[in-house]
Amino acid sequence: MARVLVISPGVLPLPPVLGGAVENMIARLHPGVCERYKLEYISVRSPSPRVSGQGKLAGATLHYIDSINPLADFSAENQFELHGSAQWENYQEFCCRVAQDRGPQLIHVHNEAHLLAPLREALATARLLLHVNDEVVTRMHPTELARLAGACDRILACSNYIADQMSAAFAAAALTAPPIGTFYNFADTGEYDPVTITSARLADLRRQLDLGTGPVVMFVGRIIEQKGPHLVLRAFARIAAAHPAARLVFVGAPWYSRPNESPFVEAVRREAGGVCDRIRFTGYVDHDEMPAYYALADIVCVPSIWDDPSPFVAYEAQAMARPVLGSNRGGIPEIVADYDTGRCIDPFNVPLFAQVLDDWLGSPELRREIGTRGRERVCARFDVAHARRQMRAVYDQLCPGA
Repeated sequence: MARVLVISPGVLPLPPVLGGAVENMIARLHPGVCERYKLEYISVRSPSPRVSGQGKLAGATLHYIDSINPLADFSAENQFELHGSAQWENYQEFCCRVAQDRGPQLIHVHNEAHLLAPLREALATARLLLHVNDEVVTRMHPTELARLAGACDRILACSNYIADQMSAAFAAAALTAPPIGTFYNFADTGEYDPVTITSARLADLRRQLDLGTGPVVMFVGRIIEQKGPHLVLRAFARIAAAHPAARLVFVGAPWYSRPNESPFVEAVRREAGGVCDRIRFTGYVDHDEMPAYYALADIVCVPSIWDDPSPFVAYEAQAMARPVLGSNRGGIPEIVADYDTGRCIDPFNVPLFAQVLDDWLGSPELRREIGTRGRERVCARFDVAHARRQMRAVYDQLCPGA
């Protein structure tokens, strides 16, 4: 059985007890790959006592780097990036040492593109796979791109948008890129299935959040400017008088499991003004609890103002048969089918944003139709079972005869 060393981004721990999009993705891919490959993981160690969840990586060997504290070493000011931080050298040395000690046939690196060249020097015989869920490659200097091109055997991009951006970056540097393929993010349509959420659970959530019986507009994600929650608020404020029973719920925190306070969150609270009594902030919600929160929503908004590569929210909301009002930035239009499973609009066009909310809030039947098509789309194209098969195929190609 071939050994595969999977390197997480180094900011949040595995298992994903403190949240994290990539960390949850790793945990959900694990069951579909571990029967064929001996999986080992490099991760920071959780300082939290909530370390249950080992079962999500059953049978795996975990190598923890203890010199990084995911709750203390990163702040909003450095955007939680490990490369370039004071911790990078320790992280790089640890990853290379584990690779040399364990001798895997394949090393699967999530996001940390600057690791590939040092890993190639540390273990020349391993195949190197880079899995990209952000814009790290497109931000690299040409000399860094050259080192990456010489070290990497294959790159997986989370959307065609990111794949095209990376190809353009290599071309602009006059470099031949490693083979680049698209590996979309996904949702577990068994876990994210509206029929699994009981009416009692929904009633309990409504009581906890004091929502009454009216429709719910929901934002899910990190409460940061790049994700656009303030634009949801502005659109909601425009139509609030026409829908007096409607409520707006913000699900998330500035940085996953960190406390739900930041200067930006406070600014959003202040801007709420006359509709503040109709807005709720839940703070961080554990990933396992999210299906119930999606079921609570009548509309889910994904209004990213940056070129969001492939947000999991867009997959999960559709899997829960919720219409998605999304941005037309980045990879979002590849996930949400405009005019079919939702809308993809300019998030700064607040009048249009408000108009779509108004139309959908006024038609439960339209919301159901859009939501049904969204679930069908995710089941057909973006289910975790498909993602697991695709990852096994990638591993098989890089480890022939394993």
